[in-house]
Amino acid sequence: MARNDKTALCWPCAAGAVGATVLCLWAPERLAADHTAAQRTSQAAALQPAAPTATADPVVLYLDITINQHAAGQLVQVLQRGSDFLMEAEALRRMHVLNSEPPGAQVVINRLEGVTVHYDPLAQRLAISVPPEWLPLQRLSEDPPVETPTHAQSTGWLMNYDLYSTRAPQHAATSLWTEQRYFSPRGIGFNTGVARLRAQPSSTSEARGYVRYDTRWTRTDMERATETLYGDIVSGALPWTSAVRLGGVQWARNFRVRPDLVTYPLPEFSGIAAVPSAVDLFVNGFRSSSHRVAPGPFTLGDMPVVSGAGTASVVTTDALGRQVYTTIPFYVNRELLRPGLVDYSASLGALRRDYGVRSFAYGRPVAMGVYRQGLSDRFTLEAQAQWGQGLQVAGVGGLATLGLLGTANASLTRGRTPRSGSGWHYSGGWQYSAPGVAVSLQQSGRTAGFGDASTYADDGYALPRRTRHATVGWSLGNGSVTAGWLDLRSADRTRSRIAFVGYSAPVHRNTYLSVTAGRTLETGETQVRLQLTYLLGDSATAQAAVGRSGGSTHTHVAVQRNMPTEGGVAWNVSHSPSGGLGNNSQASLQYRNSHLTLQGGVGSTRSPVGPTARETSTWLGLTGSVGSLDGYLFAANRVHDSFALVSTHGMADVPILYENQLVGHTNAQGYLLVPGVTAFYPGRYAVDPLTLPPDVDIPSLERRVSAPRGMGMLVELPVLKLRTATVTLVNEQGEHVAAGSAVLHTPGGVHTVVGWDGVVYLTALHPHNVLAVRTPQGTQCQAQFSEADYVAQRDLTVPCTSVPPDGARASTP
Repeated sequence: MARNDKTALCWPCAAGAVGATVLCLWAPERLAADHTAAQRTSQAAALQPAAPTATADPVVLYLDITINQHAAGQLVQVLQRGSDFLMEAEALRRMHVLNSEPPGAQVVINRLEGVTVHYDPLAQRLAISVPPEWLPLQRLSEDPPVETPTHAQSTGWLMNYDLYSTRAPQHAATSLWTEQRYFSPRGIGFNTGVARLRAQPSSTSEARGYVRYDTRWTRTDMERATETLYGDIVSGALPWTSAVRLGGVQWARNFRVRPDLVTYPLPEFSGIAAVPSAVDLFVNGFRSSSHRVAPGPFTLGDMPVVSGAGTASVVTTDALGRQVYTTIPFYVNRELLRPGLVDYSASLGALRRDYGVRSFAYGRPVAMGVYRQGLSDRFTLEAQAQWGQGLQVAGVGGLATLGLLGTANASLTRGRTPRSGSGWHYSGGWQYSAPGVAVSLQQSGRTAGFGDASTYADDGYALPRRTRHATVGWSLGNGSVTAGWLDLRSADRTRSRIAFVGYSAPVHRNTYLSVTAGRTLETGETQVRLQLTYLLGDSATAQAAVGRSGGSTHTHVAVQRNMPTEGGVAWNVSHSPSGGLGNNSQASLQYRNSHLTLQGGVGSTRSPVGPTARETSTWLGLTGSVGSLDGYLFAANRVHDSFALVSTHGMADVPILYENQLVGHTNAQGYLLVPGVTAFYPGRYAVDPLTLPPDVDIPSLERRVSAPRGMGMLVELPVLKLRTATVTLVNEQGEHVAAGSAVLHTPGGVHTVVGWDGVVYLTALHPHNVLAVRTPQGTQCQAQFSEADYVAQRDLTVPCTSVPPDGARASTP
């Protein structure tokens, strides 16, 4: 039940029986309010016990107390007067037995309204039963203690590259795309661009030279989940606003830097247990959590990460095995924000122009921002604003839940630009998602004078006047169906309406079928495509497709081998016979190792119109990265996000685990690069000690480390080689030092003892070794030897010279 529900639902089980369980489910706010009210003096006054009758002097007992079959955990003084049992008023209140007597007064427990008492003289136990709503609220959660990960504080650089060359009879081109990164504890800077090395014949858009894409410096505050960006940025946007490229500065919230945060509201489930019970939570038929609950009210707050409509079942089981099942529907939308949570983005800069064509082209200055705040579990407020010379845009919107019927969104914006004048933009829609079905309906429209930052550049771009789209998807047995409708009216009032439907399902153990169809209403053109996919083992597939569009039929067949996860060889061969799309054939080959990826291919095309001569083209590509971290220069495949460099301090061939999966062994320098690391996620890096020799020391088997987006981090997991030694100690008379003598080995500060025949075993050998010895009789001596002496004489006997009492001392191990 959602937390805002105001109605309490109660299900009694075996009412009136001993050990009966009553389960009441309501929202936590209602539960807390009712529980607080139950403890008020007005209610306690109603529980005033009747005056006990005068009898003989009471008997003083020290008893073990249980409250609703739950042990209080202490012996308490109880007075027995006939069949009555008395306790001090404040002691009873500490055990949640409500009464109105002042501190120090004796209260007859069994005469309180709603309270029953059972005395077991053999076990010396007093069992007290009270109304379960008197007991304290319990918050049940299986969340383990959060381990604070170490954030990366490394400094280094990385360059990704992608070299691509193609050659055809009428065209040849070679280009090199690069991305340069520099990172340090102060942030990360990166630059991207492409260098066209050859273009034949050349054109304005493909002239030789270098074109810069983006240059930016980013600083991240992980604790506050915020980012500050300087340079080329993309403005923040909402689903109903437009984003633009700017050159300037941006301040923004970024919840992705905190993967431990759940930003959207989740339902909570509350109830009351009359006796100690087990509580199990099932979500959509799968067990989510299991708890032991003491008597009293409880709240289940460890709801798993879910989305859409679902059903939660709460099952309580008491000590006698009696169960109460309660099923509650819920709806969760991940786009909502929790109450009080704020998301924002504010940008200030100049509009970017001719992106991808010119390196430095900036236009008018603008200031713009978006804002979101969760006002409640059911509603999230949204707003936007844009300002420039002649540009004024302001809008407000929101996202609201409709109970179990999904979520609705709406917005209204007023926009003004120098070129278009002023106008309005509106949007609205509804979404619903559940296991097996998803529906979305959206519409947005603009009046003729509306404009915003996307049209402020006066580069000819115009926003569409109206957009409508509807999509639905559902599961049918083993298959799934998707259908949709798109209605677009452009700025010049040209209308395009498209309807589409698709179906996919397995038809055999290794065969899959997919069918798609679409129709454009304005032109009357219909497109249909049918495709069969067959799995050839674990890594290869074969595909055959046939389609019809534009009045012609075309076919396509292909066989491919996917790239193995650990690298290797992949290939692809495809052929499209003569049809509406012409006669095309191609073959490609790809090779990947831990340092780079090399690919190449050849294609042959014969056009269905024009000359019938066949044209052949070839291409070649090389991708990878080079970088430096901790003074180590490395080459690897392209690094898309963050990466980690594991160091074992020079120990080679050490197996390294990342998230319990073997990712490789360290090289001769003791390094292993892990290129595929998720940004901001505290990944677990560990050494697998099972295959290592016994003469190594591993101070720390694992570490949890996270890195900001795009950065590299150094993960130190030292694996130290131990040089052990066994030496024989003799005193000045040439006799073996007494067994059991205490030894302090310096400079390591390791304690050990002398064995039989004066033998001492040392776990770590140093270049110069000093042994401070104290015999059982209290005499002291000192022995010295070097690592070179031990290597030269494996069976080394070392004299131990006596020292005065104030000299070197050996501590007792």
